[in-house]
Amino acid sequence: FGRQHGTVEGNAELYPRLLKEAARVLRPDGRAVLLTGEESSHLLSAGARLAGFAIVAEIPLKFGGAGDDHDCILFCLGRGGSTTEEAFDLVQGGGNLFGAERWNVVEKWRYAMPLL
Repeated sequence: FGRQHGTVEGNAELYPRLLKEAARVLRPDGRAVLLTGEESSHLLSAGARLAGFAIVAEIPLKFGGAGDDHDCILFCLGRGGSTTEEAFDLVQGGGNLFGAERWNVVEKWRYAMPLL
């Protein structure tokens, strides 16, 4: 699943390029969901805004094998008509990805992954 290593310094170079390319290939009302470590979250946030994305949500998660001991942030990014929480309502049966009661109980990545 993706690139699970790197440095904050490397991400400072990677994220702006990655997000610029995402903005280029996504439809005008496209959306993206990206996961990063808490220590690099400010870089992803700045790169997303620079590339023209609205940050719809920043959801804290735990990740890292059986211990789930790494603090991560799941970013929901949108453009055009996809800049609302409703655009990311991916749970079948009318559940809501952003319900505080859900994320207070379910903060583990292994539970969030089926929603994406």
